[in-house]
Amino acid sequence: MSFRRFSVIWLAGMMALGAFVACSRKPEPAKALEPWDEGPPAQVYTLRGQVERLADASGPMKIHHEPIHAFVNRAGEIVGMNAMVMDFPDLFDDSAAGLHKGAKVEFSLEVYWPKGSPRWRAGAFKVLDDATELDFGKADPASLAHDYTVRGVIAELPDPAKPMSSFRVRHEAIDDFRNKEGARVGMNAMTMSFDALAPGVTLDGLAVGDKVRFTIRVTYGPDGPRYPVTAIEKLDPAVELEFRRAQPPKD
Repeated sequence: MSFRRFSVIWLAGMMALGAFVACSRKPEPAKALEPWDEGPPAQVYTLRGQVERLADASGPMKIHHEPIHAFVNRAGEIVGMNAMVMDFPDLFDDSAAGLHKGAKVEFSLEVYWPKGSPRWRAGAFKVLDDATELDFGKADPASLAHDYTVRGVIAELPDPAKPMSSFRVRHEAIDDFRNKEGARVGMNAMTMSFDALAPGVTLDGLAVGDKVRFTIRVTYGPDGPRYPVTAIEKLDPAVELEFRRAQPPKD
């Protein structure tokens, strides 16, 4: 066999071997995206708790957290979450470094609702004073509802001939109005639309310009505040109303 023919056979064999090795290699599977890689969290909660275990080879961090009264389920309903000891296998920052078992902390909880089971991760840990008292009770979503009775004058009533019309009232200030965090921030006198009436509440017999006393029930959900009118009564036309800025009391 000539050297030239041997070289050609050897080169062909090496190419075939290389092709076989390349084909026999299994492609590495693509890394699955985490829900936080695909978009922002559905909900973010600030809560407090006590560190029961730090993350180690035996498992993730465990925290006994207080109830989350405003916890929202996959359907967007406020259902609450009781106090419980919860695993936190995923963290979004390194603020847990330096924590110790038994530490009382405030932290941020991000919740995601991908297909299948919900996912969550924690971060923004702040150490609280050891004397901080924690409440490990049951969630009470109803505690988020606040009733306000306020006076005002009707600015507009719904009119079937005017699709954009609504029930609008220029109301007095609500000094003790609370925001979604529960802080009393007040609400200035203003003209507001109230598109929801509770069962049994009617606007029959009322007219634009009437002075009224009415009650609204305010709750905060994932799509913002809701404030249906739960009661309304007509006042004497001689009643004097005061349209001023709110004066929230100091907590």
